[in-house]
Amino acid sequence: MVAALSNAELLRAVRMRHLLRGFGKVLSEKEGCERTFDLSRPVRAIGIFLSHSWSTPGWFKTVALMYYANVNRALFCSFFVATIFWGLEIAGVTESLMTWQTFYMPGADRIFTWSGSYTYAPPCLVFFVVLMFGQEIPFVPQSHCFLDKCCIHQTDPEKKNAGIQLLGTFLQSSNKLVILWQPEYLTRLWCVYELAAFRHIKGSANSIIEFLPLKLPMLTIGLFFFHTAATTMLELTFPLVLCSEWHAEIVSEHLPGVSKAFYFWFIMWFSLFIGVYLIVGYFLWNFVKSHMDDRRTLLEQLRNFKVSNAHCLYESDRAFVEGQIRQWFGTLDNFEKEVQVEVGNMVAKQLAEKEAMPWGMIFVGAISHVFFATAHVVELYRRQEWYMMIHMIMFDIGLSCFSDAIAMSIGLRLAESAPTQTPFQKVKGGLIIAALFACTTGFAGFTMSPALPLYVAIPCFCLSGLLTYVLFGTALLKKTQELKDQVKLRRLSRSSSTNSEKSGTSSRQTIPSEKDGVTNASTNGGASLEVNAGNDPAKTGKVEETAPPKVSLNAEYDGQTGLPQHIYMDSTAFQQVNRDAERAELKDQLVDDAKFFSMV
Repeated sequence: MVAALSNAELLRAVRMRHLLRGFGKVLSEKEGCERTFDLSRPVRAIGIFLSHSWSTPGWFKTVALMYYANVNRALFCSFFVATIFWGLEIAGVTESLMTWQTFYMPGADRIFTWSGSYTYAPPCLVFFVVLMFGQEIPFVPQSHCFLDKCCIHQTDPEKKNAGIQLLGTFLQSSNKLVILWQPEYLTRLWCVYELAAFRHIKGSANSIIEFLPLKLPMLTIGLFFFHTAATTMLELTFPLVLCSEWHAEIVSEHLPGVSKAFYFWFIMWFSLFIGVYLIVGYFLWNFVKSHMDDRRTLLEQLRNFKVSNAHCLYESDRAFVEGQIRQWFGTLDNFEKEVQVEVGNMVAKQLAEKEAMPWGMIFVGAISHVFFATAHVVELYRRQEWYMMIHMIMFDIGLSCFSDAIAMSIGLRLAESAPTQTPFQKVKGGLIIAALFACTTGFAGFTMSPALPLYVAIPCFCLSGLLTYVLFGTALLKKTQELKDQVKLRRLSRSSSTNSEKSGTSSRQTIPSEKDGVTNASTNGGASLEVNAGNDPAKTGKVEETAPPKVSLNAEYDGQTGLPQHIYMDSTAFQQVNRDAERAELKDQLVDDAKFFSMV
C-alpha cells in the first residue's frame, strides 16, 4: 500500500513563543492533540531539538526555557532602559527618583557625600518582564524547536507512525540538541535514545549537545530577586547607619588613614553576614549541594546505563524503541556501550571543562548590583567627585562581576567535596556560604572606601579580577571557542545548501524502516539515494542514479506491519516545500505580531 503524505508533514518545528505561551501550558500537558500539532509549521531546518522527560514538572522546564530564550534580550533591554535613566540623571531630569537620603563616606582628609537614587529599579523591572515574556516581542527572531507532541501527530496512528519513522531526519536537520536535564532524564529510554542517536548521526565532531540543568535557571532567577531585595535594603538602610553622617564623623575622628577602609570592610562583612546572608546561606548551601550531587549522579547514570533498567512513559513504546536501537546500533549491548563509553566520555569532558555554575549566570543573578552601583557612579559624576567616582567604579565592577562569582565558585567546590549531609552539616555549610558571600562583598566595599589610596585600591581590585579569571577563565575561553565553532558550522551548512541548490541535481532520500538497516531501491522508478541510516552516510551510504525522479512525497507501507518502509522526496519538491514553509512562517510571524499590537 502506498499513501501520499502532505508536504506539511515532512519536517516540522514549533516556535519558542508558542511553547512558552500560557506559562508553558504545552510543556505541562503530557498528552498531545490536534491543537498542539497545529502549533508546528514546516521548516527548512530545526534550530533546537528539545530532549526532555515528561516526568519532569512542566513549570520547571518552562522557567528554564524562558531563561534560555530570553536572557540576552532581557539584558539588552534592561541596559538600554538603564542608560536612558543614567542620561536623564546626568541631565538633572530625574530628580524625583533621587532619594531623600545622603550617603557619607569618610576619606583620608574629608567626608564625601552624594545622594541616593532609585533609578536602579526600572531596569530591574524591565529585566524581569523581558525575561518572562521576551519571546513575545514583535519582529524578534524566534528559535525553531522540535518538541515531540507538537511536531509528530499524536491522535492519528498513521501520521504518528510516519512521524516517528522520521525521527532520524528530525535529528539530522537539527543544529543542536538541548537537553532539559534533571536526574530522572537518563532513566528514560526515549531520552537516552535521542541523545545517543543525535551524536551517532551527527558524529562526535559535529554534534552540538548542550545540557541545560533545570536547577541553574531557577537559582539564577532566585539570586536576582534576592539581590534586588538586598539592594533595596542597602539603599534604604546604609544612609541611616554605615553611611550616615554621625557614623562618618565618629570614624573620621577616631580612626586614622587606611584603618578607616579596613574598619569599613569588617563592619560591612559583619552587617551583611548577620543581616543579609545568615538565613539565606542555609537554603543556598542546600541548593548548591543538591546541584553538585546531581552532576555526580549524571556521570554515574551514564556509566551504569542498562536498557532493561530504563523506563518508558508508555511501556507499549519499549518494543519499538528497542527495535530502532537494534536497527541503528546492531544490538542492545552495542547501544549500552555507546552510552556508557562514548556519551559518558563526552559528558565527563563537558563537566570537567565547564564550571558547575557559569560566570554568566552568576552575573545575571547579580545584575541589580550593576544598576544600583552605576546609579551612584552617575551621581558622583554629576557632582564632579572624581576621586570618589573612581572608587565607586571599582566597587561597581567588583560587586557585580567578581565578588559573587568568587564566593559561588568556592562554595560549589566545597559542596562537591562535602560528605553526606546531616542537619549539622547543613547548618555548617550555610554558615560557610554566608561568610563567603559577606567577605567577598565586604572586600568590594573595601575598594570603595576613599580612605584607601588608589595605589592600594587598584591592585586589590585587580587581585579580585585575577582570582575570578583563575576560577572561570578556562570555561569562558572554552565557551568563546564553542561559539566561534558554531558560527563556522552554520556558515558551512549555508554554503553547502547554496551549492546544492545551484547544482540543480535531483535526488531522493530514503529513510530506513524499522524492518531493516539498509533500504532497498524503490520499484516504482526514479532516482534513489540509498543510505544506511544506522551508520554515517558519508562512510556507508550508497548512491544509485536511475531515471528522473517523481516530484512527490510518498510512503511505502509494509503489508504486514502497516508501518512505512520508505519515505522519500526529490530535491525539487523539497525546495518547493522550503518556499511554502518560508511563506507560511512569514505569514504566522505577521499574524502573531498583529495580535500583539492589538493587545497593546
